[in-house]
Amino acid sequence: MTITDRKRVVEWVRQRLRRRGRKLTETDREEIQDNLVSNDFYPGAQIIREKIGVDFLIGITQSMIAGEDDDVFWNYFSTAQDHILLVSTYDLRAYSK
Repeated sequence: MTITDRKRVVEWVRQRLRRRGRKLTETDREEIQDNLVSNDFYPGAQIIREKIGVDFLIGITQSMIAGEDDDVFWNYFSTAQDHILLVSTYDLRAYSK
């Protein structure tokens, strides 16, 4: 399963918002396409962290970050679960200007 397929990310967020009685706007739909799903990243990252024997594992992505914890979120630059961090470099050049 890929964590960056644009259509899949939009559908993943849409389903979770629907469960909460919320709808996805057209603007949100466009923004979400540049995200990856952090919840899909964590299980594999946890296996890698344990296999290589490090306390923390940091993933770096060129996409923004979407996910679900207490609520559904997207367009984050970083997120963490246990000893795993996921950091976005999305449009970093423009932000640094």
